[in-house]
Amino acid sequence: MSKRSTKSSTVLRTLFREYYTRAELLLPPDFQLREFAFQLFGSSTYVRHKSFISESELRSYLVQHTPLHAYFSAARYLDPTRTSMEEKGRIGTDLVFDIDADHIPGCEEEAVTYYLCPECGAAYTEPVDKCQHCGAKPIKQVFIPEKCIQRAAHQALLLVDVIREDLGHKNMTITFSGHRGFHIHVMLPDDVAKMGSEARREILQYLLGEGVLLEDLVVTHVKRRRRIYVRPPPRIVEGGWRRRIAKYLASHLRVRDIALFVEGRPHTIDPSRLVAHAEAINKLIEEAVYAMRIYVDEKVLLDLSRLVRMPGSLNGKAGLLVKPLSPNELQDFVLDESLSPFAGLTLRVRARISIGPLEVLGEVVRLRRGELMKIDGARGVFLALKGLVEVVEVD
Repeated sequence: MSKRSTKSSTVLRTLFREYYTRAELLLPPDFQLREFAFQLFGSSTYVRHKSFISESELRSYLVQHTPLHAYFSAARYLDPTRTSMEEKGRIGTDLVFDIDADHIPGCEEEAVTYYLCPECGAAYTEPVDKCQHCGAKPIKQVFIPEKCIQRAAHQALLLVDVIREDLGHKNMTITFSGHRGFHIHVMLPDDVAKMGSEARREILQYLLGEGVLLEDLVVTHVKRRRRIYVRPPPRIVEGGWRRRIAKYLASHLRVRDIALFVEGRPHTIDPSRLVAHAEAINKLIEEAVYAMRIYVDEKVLLDLSRLVRMPGSLNGKAGLLVKPLSPNELQDFVLDESLSPFAGLTLRVRARISIGPLEVLGEVVRLRRGELMKIDGARGVFLALKGLVEVVEVD
């Protein structure tokens, strides 16, 4: 690592340390039973099997060691400090859902990927084993369009609704991951938390609508003698996937009396009205089967010893807060500098590569290799952690 890179890392570590002296951490009430893990600056490995008896003890550790990333376990253990999972004595594991923007259909294709040389700053748009200029191994960096973050937020909202209404769990924490997605941590009582990976897989299959058949949902009718028998569209009062599809219908149907019927409000409707609008209703139902699918990280959901990013900590990939959100805040989520504790600072940085335009926290940034520039702290830290700039000093 060059002297410049070392200085930049030192400045970043100092900024992280100052943040942790005042950070508002959100810990589960049983955090003493959780394993804590950290990745430190300049290390590719994790410090694991840590345990803390108080928030003040944890804060002291964060300030002293200043991690890039901070986690605790989704599982509760009899002894979190044991190095063997068997010896830890798992009591149970909460449900953890991870929604990443790049896993949402369509967003992976919209991502912009660069392969950046950490030594000479060369940038490539195609994978290369080694830099053509200096021979170093380039580092892959993926930049997700911010509209995809909005799609991830919408998926997270759908998931919160399913957790509450279909799974029946209310005790949950919603967080922005600090990078490009959202986490939902559902705290489970011990008896439910004992469920294994196969039961969790059934939840995954439910979220994706596996087994949901379009022919069971669409409006159909038959005429016998002088009467019309109609199978109506899904209604919100029915629950499950029919409820989820009915919510989509209610928000998209332009025919008011049918929309009221779908919403489950006290309302009578002439079956002939359903028949007359069956084609439009069925088209919306087909759309809803796809629109209401929820894409979560399978590995995270099924892993009984998974680590969860600590709400209130910093994500070392971007320098943004792992921020707790209410459902209303999730609905209005915007990726901007307010998510960074460094937004009030001004940094002098030196560009390591020539690149752009890049959308960074709602603003377009262009870099020219070797150029010194002043930039706000939120975007400066973001770019430095991505390896695009070196921090020279804090103004």
